[in-house]
Amino acid sequence: MIRSVRVESWVLGFLRNPLTWLVAVEVAFALATSVMIPATARWATTYAGASLLAGVADLAAGIGLMVAGTAVLFHRRRPTIGIVAVLAGAAWLSADWIGWQDGNPIVRTMAMLAAPFFLPLILHLVAAYRSGAASDRISQLAVSISYAAVSVVTLLAVLFRNPLTDPNCWNNCTDDVLLVRNQPNLQPALEVARPASGLVVGIALIVLVALRLARATPTERRRIYPVFVPALFVGATATAQTVLLLAMPREGPQIAQFAVLFQLRSWTAALLALGLVWVVIRDRRSRSAIARLARDLGDAPQPGSLAPALGGAMNDPTLQVAYWIPRSGRLVDGAGQTVPAPVSGDQRTVTRIARGGRTVAFVVQDASSADGLRLEREMGPAATLALENERLRVELLSQVEDLRASRARIVAKGDAERARLERDLHDGGQQRLILLLHELGVAREQAVLERNDDLADRLDVARRETSELVSDLRELAHGIHPAVLTERGLRAALLSLADTAPLPVKVQGSAAGRFPRGAEEAAYAIVASALEQAARVGSEGMTVSIIASDGALMIEIDGAGSGPFPHIADRVASAEGRLAIGGSTLEIWIPCA
Repeated sequence: MIRSVRVESWVLGFLRNPLTWLVAVEVAFALATSVMIPATARWATTYAGASLLAGVADLAAGIGLMVAGTAVLFHRRRPTIGIVAVLAGAAWLSADWIGWQDGNPIVRTMAMLAAPFFLPLILHLVAAYRSGAASDRISQLAVSISYAAVSVVTLLAVLFRNPLTDPNCWNNCTDDVLLVRNQPNLQPALEVARPASGLVVGIALIVLVALRLARATPTERRRIYPVFVPALFVGATATAQTVLLLAMPREGPQIAQFAVLFQLRSWTAALLALGLVWVVIRDRRSRSAIARLARDLGDAPQPGSLAPALGGAMNDPTLQVAYWIPRSGRLVDGAGQTVPAPVSGDQRTVTRIARGGRTVAFVVQDASSADGLRLEREMGPAATLALENERLRVELLSQVEDLRASRARIVAKGDAERARLERDLHDGGQQRLILLLHELGVAREQAVLERNDDLADRLDVARRETSELVSDLRELAHGIHPAVLTERGLRAALLSLADTAPLPVKVQGSAAGRFPRGAEEAAYAIVASALEQAARVGSEGMTVSIIASDGALMIEIDGAGSGPFPHIADRVASAEGRLAIGGSTLEIWIPCA
């Protein structure tokens, strides 16, 4: 009983759906075109009736466009494109009803009104493809002009041209229920205006497609190829046919050029329909891929793996994810690096992803890859949870990065402060003591000249004490920050350090040039710490090798004694370098970028 109620409910819902009735009308129209016309007419003056291959090509184009348009409508996206595609298919098949000899005159006349609108409808489909409406003023103007031009020419032909008096008539030379009055004077103008209007619309279609392909981003170009390339050929074949009509007004399938162009137009229109169906299939696959995103990534995806996975699901390799860190009020990428706030534009769109009312991230993607609202709706709770988990992981990485940057700033500030102290001691207290030493020497000489031996001895003692104080102050300043490091570079500073070391130190290597100030200061501090450790453990000697390699400073210290080396490790980490310890040998890598 319950099952029958469900079936009845489904049937009622199906019958109440307007798309159901549209499908029914399309099926009836397609069956009537492919079955009724051949069965009821003694002959049909159409391209489709010329051969079996032409009939297959004709139905593939017309029915294909109607089916593709219906698929777009069922897909519940871009309804304008779906409706336009259905109408384009109906306009294509209307040409078969024009040639329905012995058929209903009203039907044949209505078909004469509908068939010329096939090309403007294709132009409208291309112009509306991106957003469901003509996407810019030029496209809107082109579509409006094409509809207006074809409407005027078609109405004039139906209202004031008697097909019996048309010397070039070939498909319907008898029926026109809307004929008001035959105007023979209009005949020559209409013979030119009808193909000319088609020529204008065909050229407009070619230009519009070419411009869209040229201006599209690589991601958008990949997405629109299935529709735009066939549309380009539809415009090219239609343009070729109108040019042929201007040269040969007498049309018909018996003429080889027209028959070949009909085949080309038919199959390119069928390919256009196939492209629309492929777009629907691709979008459904993208939606399913987004829904499976959390499962595919697993419970603990690698940091930074979510953006590529989401980009793959959306067919957009340029997709980026910016995570919101509420504690610091900034946006970071998958590696925890700060990124600027994303801004939507003509080619990029920004979608806010929220969970529980809280902003989780912003997804920046190609504007053609998907509708932002659709992305937020279709990500689902599982995928959003995966995004939230990655945001938490990225927040932790961001905090680690902030800590690393803070440590580097503290070390740099300390180095700068030591350099300032060394400079102040050298230029201030040390110079004043040297001046005092000179004045004491002058006073002692004066005491000697005056034969004041007691004063001379006391001044001599003061000079020796002052000289020792200058030496101590110089050593203190050198320990705080060696001036030779700033003036002559790392190698000279290490040689100076070796000269005053309490154990033999050999400095070797080919890196004689200058390095960035931060790298030189870090390297000097590391070698000085290693020398202290070596002296403390009673090492017999130490060898220091400095090498420049691939934008980095390599330092090898042999004889530093046994570890651990916490101060050296901290200093290497502050410089974002690497440290390898092997017994009493240290290998340090410091970046110089």
